[in-house]
Amino acid sequence: RLLPLGVHLIDGSHLAIIGAKSSNVGTFTCVINKNGHEAASKNNVTIVSDEYLFNPFTENAHVTSVIASPNPPQTGHRVDIHCNATGYPDPTIYWSYTD
Repeated sequence: RLLPLGVHLIDGSHLAIIGAKSSNVGTFTCVINKNGHEAASKNNVTIVSDEYLFNPFTENAHVTSVIASPNPPQTGHRVDIHCNATGYPDPTIYWSYTD
């Protein structure tokens, strides 16, 4: 299946979502194959908003990209997921997890 608009494959193993939007919400699955054996890892991506956020504490803030590295993730190894956001004043980034 083709990658959604704004999702780019970098070096064959790294996905970058540029200008994250609500249309990027979904499950991204990395599948590897070695000598006929397959392994897969899934990453659910949720975008809070594809519009600017306005509240008394954050003005003109939005998510510019969400990037996971390394990709594919390896069992027992570190995986970093970076969220880049812009705004003035600088927005505070919060993370949550739901299994």
